[in-house]
Amino acid sequence: MRARSPSFESLDQVADATATNLSQAAAASAYELFRDENFRRCAGLERLSQVEQDRTFNELVVGYLVLFMLLLEAPDLRVPEELRNYPAGVHNRISPAYVEHLRTLGVEPEHLRGWEKLISMRYEEYARQARGAGGRLGTK
Repeated sequence: MRARSPSFESLDQVADATATNLSQAAAASAYELFRDENFRRCAGLERLSQVEQDRTFNELVVGYLVLFMLLLEAPDLRVPEELRNYPAGVHNRISPAYVEHLRTLGVEPEHLRGWEKLISMRYEEYARQARGAGGRLGTK
């Protein structure tokens, strides 16, 4: 028996679903890397306090989130004219989708604001670095 595909009524709904899936993939990928023995050894995680290990994990999650956001801005991204706004729509929904996921896990509102700020700061930082390195990223 084949699973039924979700039904979408608009491109915005597809963008919401895509952003949600990408944000959850970012967290899962960060966790997988964080648990990798080679990564833990190279990063010296066992020598760090729990607070620093948590901070490292959070930065990995943010790194993946921002990577997805930057990929959606790639100047050589080929998108049909009728879907031109789709990548930007997904881009703009990734951070809120992750923060909403954290909200469903019971993260306190003040920490959610911190996550929003961290993702925004890292996005600006990485985008600026990419542009400075010869990248031709678009803008939000």
